[in-house]
Amino acid sequence: MRKLIVLAALATLPAHADIFATGGIKGDSDGKTVLLTDACSLDLAKFERNHNLSLGDAQRAFYYTGEGLTQEGCWKSEAGSVVLVWPAENILRRWPIRNFKLERRDW
Repeated sequence: MRKLIVLAALATLPAHADIFATGGIKGDSDGKTVLLTDACSLDLAKFERNHNLSLGDAQRAFYYTGEGLTQEGCWKSEAGSVVLVWPAENILRRWPIRNFKLERRDW
């Protein structure tokens, strides 16, 4: 019953972002990386300077693990890959787009 109430409450929230793609987290069968279509709202200036990188058109991303840990980040596509940044952890990763399941086909 509790899950039903939570789901009903979530269903009433306005949707601000569509899921663009999802990908698994290596070594965590229950975890996912989720790429969203809305603009990244994190302050990336320091991260960009430290990594000599421009993320001006980055979009929002997050991941969650099977244990419920989560982190907000940003992503952008570049030369057939997905560039993922996790500023709070100072992590930059590049993954082939084939590692993600596209949820939006109209892009």
